[in-house]
Amino acid sequence: MSGGNIGFTLIDRIIHKGLITSGRIGVFEITVKDVPGSLHSLTGIIASHRGNILDIVHERFAGDLPIGKTGVTFIVETRGKEHLKKILMDI
Repeated sequence: MSGGNIGFTLIDRIIHKGLITSGRIGVFEITVKDVPGSLHSLTGIIASHRGNILDIVHERFAGDLPIGKTGVTFIVETRGKEHLKKILMDI
C-alpha cells in the first residue's frame, strides 16, 4: 500500500497527465503554409504570450497534407487553461 512498487515511468505519466488536464501543458497542431518564416511567426506568438515551448514536431510529408502545407505540433508550458486559450486565440 506504500506505492513503492510504482515505477518512475508510471509516475512520469501521471504527472504529465495532470499537467495536461490542468492546462499547464498544452498540445496542439496547426497546418500552415510551408514557406520560410511560418514557424518563426508561430513561435513568436507563443513567446509574446510568455509560453514556454517544450517540443515542436514539424511534419511536411503526412499523406493528408496538401502540397505547400506543413503540420506543426507544439507542446507548450503555460500558466493554466486561460493562458493556453489566449495563446490559441492568436494562432
